[in-house]
Amino acid sequence: MKASTGTMHRHSLPQLYRSFVADGGIETALLYNYAIPLPEFAAFPLVDHPGHRAVLKQWYTDHILLALKHSVGFLFETATWRASSHWANRLGIGEEELERLTMACIELGRELRSEFEEAMGGGELVRDRFVIAGVVGPAADGYTANAIRVEEAAAYHAGQVRLICLLYTSPSPRDS
Repeated sequence: MKASTGTMHRHSLPQLYRSFVADGGIETALLYNYAIPLPEFAAFPLVDHPGHRAVLKQWYTDHILLALKHSVGFLFETATWRASSHWANRLGIGEEELERLTMACIELGRELRSEFEEAMGGGELVRDRFVIAGVVGPAADGYTANAIRVEEAAAYHAGQVRLICLLYTSPSPRDS
């Protein structure tokens, strides 16, 4: 996998000086509002299922429309909270499949950003109003206090962070 630099969405951190809408509680909403089963509370595998991908897209689109209504930016948070090797193993997902699914989560953000830019008429200012954030989740149950040492956390998350960075800095996940 190769990484490239200089892509058009990495010039600044617009979220530091603008208001943004972000989605929140996607897993809870998918489970309780849409009755979509989430083994291990993982949303990332849903990008592979056309019907569930459509629900994800609608979830994000509803939040994008809210951002547009209030003339603020949108922070797209990838559905990768559980997309680490530990959770993937528990779901029976291997490393290559995990990489492909993570790539698909980022690609969904890029697709929606492109639609957002088109709806807003394009341009650099519009691009800065749609930020894609690669989400990294807990090593264990997020609702259970089981603190791990900093070194352990760094080692645990290194693979997921490296993958998200490589995919995010490529012009297209297909170029990775």
